[in-house]
Amino acid sequence: MRSIALSLLLTASTFFLTCSARAQGPIGTALKMGFTDVAETKRKAEAGGAAAQLSLANTFAGQLRPADAVPWYQKAASQGSLEAVHKLGNILLTGDFFGL
Repeated sequence: MRSIALSLLLTASTFFLTCSARAQGPIGTALKMGFTDVAETKRKAEAGGAAAQLSLANTFAGQLRPADAVPWYQKAASQGSLEAVHKLGNILLTGDFFGL
């Protein structure tokens, strides 16, 4: 009986984390980046990869570090990332960094 309960708890936890990782915002970003090599993402972002720049900006946003996130959103937006344009515009127009 205990093993069934433990199995159900593990399954429910995995489901919750998967759903939360898909969520937008600081919590979802933190969960997603928990499984990503941030150093590798930063290397790719510095090399000019728009997807990596957006990912790094989202990482910083998830860590509530707007001063670090905004420049990476700007770089990704300048390469045509619509998500970066949207997030950067939201920050600049509303000043609501935490609503990402």
